[in-house]
Amino acid sequence: MSTETATATGTNAILRAEGLTKHYGDVRAVDGISFFVPCASVFTLLGPN
Repeated sequence: MSTETATATGTNAILRAEGLTKHYGDVRAVDGISFFVPCASVFTLLGPN
């Protein structure tokens, strides 16, 4: 399988998220975000705190 195919299908992903939505009260901060992190990658999520 090529790297492009693996990326498109999420194969060999250490983390995969699809369709995430985040609200802070009435404010929609994120709507429908999707992503994946391939194996052997460095990834960071920054939050409000």
